[in-house]
Amino acid sequence: KVLATVARRDTTGIDGFVRVRVVEGKNVRSADPNGLSDPYVVVVGGSGGGGGAHQTAVVRNTLNPHFGAAQWWYFPVRRATEKLYLVMFDSDAVGAHDFLGQVTLPIGELIDSSSSSSSS
Repeated sequence: KVLATVARRDTTGIDGFVRVRVVEGKNVRSADPNGLSDPYVVVVGGSGGGGGAHQTAVVRNTLNPHFGAAQWWYFPVRRATEKLYLVMFDSDAVGAHDFLGQVTLPIGELIDSSSSSSSS
């Protein structure tokens, strides 16, 4: 579940930011031998990805992670055609982290849904 809000719109499009909070995941794919995962989410977005990237904390041994405290991140936005990318990984102590899934959220759709959206 992701909460997003678009702010500071003007008549020429968007000139402001998107505020994003990752809340939880449900039924995450198992990536570890114990049948669970250690998921975390990387959020990339805003102005062609130039808004930077932010990462949640790793939640150990679960398929239904809750990412805890209200951590809001802000991404600069200039056009409604820009996108937010949320990528979930399984954290591994050794080797590369395992890809668990990705969601792409078009900024224009967030605006169209009354400037506030929730995606599962």
